[in-house]
Amino acid sequence: MAIPVREEQEWARRYPVPNAKEEDILLSLWNYPVAKTDLLPEHRASLKKFLSGDFLQVQLTRTTQSVLYVRGHASDSGEAPANIALSRDRAQKVMRFLVSEGIPASQIHVEWAGASEPADTGASGYAAARNRRVDVVRFVPPVPEDLPPIGTDPPPPAPEPPPEPGFKIPKGAQPSSLTIDIPLDIPLPPIRTAEVLIDGKIGGVLKLKVDDKGGGWGGGLAINNGKLTAKFETKIMDDLKAKINFEPKSAGKDAALKVGGEVKIGTLDTTVGLQTKLPNFVYCEFAFEAFRLPDIELGDVHVSMTMKPTLKIDVGPGPALLARIGVGAGGAAGIVAGTVVFSALLIVGTAKTVEYAKEESIRYTKLLARRSGVAARVAYEIVGNQAEVRFREQQLQWTNTLDRMGPSFDEGVALVNAQLRKGDREKLRNDWTAKYAAGSQDFGDIQERVFGAIGKYEKGDDAEDPASRL
Repeated sequence: MAIPVREEQEWARRYPVPNAKEEDILLSLWNYPVAKTDLLPEHRASLKKFLSGDFLQVQLTRTTQSVLYVRGHASDSGEAPANIALSRDRAQKVMRFLVSEGIPASQIHVEWAGASEPADTGASGYAAARNRRVDVVRFVPPVPEDLPPIGTDPPPPAPEPPPEPGFKIPKGAQPSSLTIDIPLDIPLPPIRTAEVLIDGKIGGVLKLKVDDKGGGWGGGLAINNGKLTAKFETKIMDDLKAKINFEPKSAGKDAALKVGGEVKIGTLDTTVGLQTKLPNFVYCEFAFEAFRLPDIELGDVHVSMTMKPTLKIDVGPGPALLARIGVGAGGAAGIVAGTVVFSALLIVGTAKTVEYAKEESIRYTKLLARRSGVAARVAYEIVGNQAEVRFREQQLQWTNTLDRMGPSFDEGVALVNAQLRKGDREKLRNDWTAKYAAGSQDFGDIQERVFGAIGKYEKGDDAEDPASRL
């Protein structure tokens, strides 16, 4: 029920002095004169006291880190259009005063709500005085963390200094420096069908690096399972490497060429490619994080050891599948010849997959930001003005700590505001209160309930309008 104009005017005549209330980062300038918008001296003094540190900083450095949210309000004793105009003019005059004192206009956000957000829902002259107000929220954004771009892995940590050797013997012979890879593989039971052939191994690679501290003739070579091995890899993009590995012929084994691409997925280095090993010419290798073993020092020779667990799988078509695609016994040479070409296509496809994953991650995070904006705005509407500080904190966090996500949060807020403008605001607020605020008036609890109701972390079809599930 609207406050009678006569009662409001009578209270204002008896108590004409403007008042202010300061709570932490919120200053409420209330008891504006009825139907007036001027910023009177008492309110100016309250603003100067509330923002004394910012005004001093502006005078000394011409800058301040604070972001100010100014929101104008009116009592409900007049017509709605007039109340909107009063709340707007009150907020804008506060902004003009702040700018005149040196606060950058770009750091002041001005809003107005007419009589739709009363601080006091009573029907007395005192209630009307409390509702004729301007709220000013002062927020200092947190310093943004230096986060990696969305969809990429964080930079690797700085290498740790080598541990103290676990074993030492007196100085003796000094072999040249070289790297030795010792595979420690356990074969898995093979799978043999007419359609597919699969071989697998689990185990790891024990890597020994021997260094005589002076550089040796073998420093550029690697020994893998007793054979000299040539390896080549090059970085295609941040998440992808092209790899070529050639192992010469040895007792019981033909020479082998592997061409593939390596992509990092979580803590796994995943390599997929083709090899000249027939008939299983497709291979996959999954390498987990390596761990270091105690070093050994032999006089001047330092031996460092690391162990990297691996899972290796070789896959090839079975005889029935080869027959269907027209590759008989004489087609092996064609398979080998096509290995490099097919691997190049595989690497390009992997690169596109990684890029798509990045774009998808950004789209998904924007959806979460919109849903968070919807949930925060609904919770703010239910709880009322006392939730404004927490609402602004969330808004600033999305703006300052997650790249390009602030506008998406604001889109979610705008979707709820559009519903409130088009519908019966009081009915919507009552419906949302019954649905999301049962047993709690805590902003965080209510926001979490709304967030769950509109999709939470699932990927749905409501990317454009997550408020449609309210």
